[in-house]
Amino acid sequence: MPDADPCAASPFPLELGDTVSGTLDATDCFDRDGRLGDAYLLTLPSATLFDLTLSTDGFLPFVPTYLGESQLSGWASDSVSTLTREHLFPAGAYVLRASSYLRGDTPAQAPRGAYSLWTVPQSVPQEGCGRESSVTYGSVAEGRINSGDCRRSPADEPGVERPADGYAAILTTGGDMTALATASFRFRLLHLADGSPAGASAWLEPGAEAALTATGPGFHDFYLLAEGTEPGGPYRIRFIEGGSASAPPPFRSPF
Repeated sequence: MPDADPCAASPFPLELGDTVSGTLDATDCFDRDGRLGDAYLLTLPSATLFDLTLSTDGFLPFVPTYLGESQLSGWASDSVSTLTREHLFPAGAYVLRASSYLRGDTPAQAPRGAYSLWTVPQSVPQEGCGRESSVTYGSVAEGRINSGDCRRSPADEPGVERPADGYAAILTTGGDMTALATASFRFRLLHLADGSPAGASAWLEPGAEAALTATGPGFHDFYLLAEGTEPGGPYRIRFIEGGSASAPPPFRSPF
């Protein structure tokens, strides 16, 4: 059975950037695990990176998080009164509970005290020219690389700037995404994970297919680079779910 939150019947609304203060006392919801708690509803319209902090007075902080009927996580501390964790969540309505790490047999015995809870939105890392298009599983990107496009210097070619087009993906779980690229010109594919080089194909001939796999969670950028300075030719990149071993057979290149 899903681990439904027993204290989320009427959560208080919470917006990114808000700071709320409250007090755990014997009149609050008392869950089956022996914890008092206040529930807050955080609605995210898109995948979002943010910091969540619970600072307490008189009890050790614990923040279980729920999406619908499923508990996603339960961040806790058994040694400090202020707990901060970074979260990367896809779009959805999340219930966050301000609660105590320690428990009691009855509401009167459960830890209580004042607290403050706040969220701070964080910026998604941007690489290269900052013009990457967002992609997700199933996306197909088609375009042309022109002389005025972004330029990148591959890690194994320091100082050599190549014209490139970039695509950004936010993977919020531990799954894989594979980029399959082909082009009408000599090209290579680069992959950056959280801003650091994570993979690169060799230089490939027109019509060949490059495959690089990203593993979540995290921020991933894929760049298709042209060898020439003004190739002007078309390319295509497919973004599929799973690793390269599960990729479909190469499709007949249109180039």
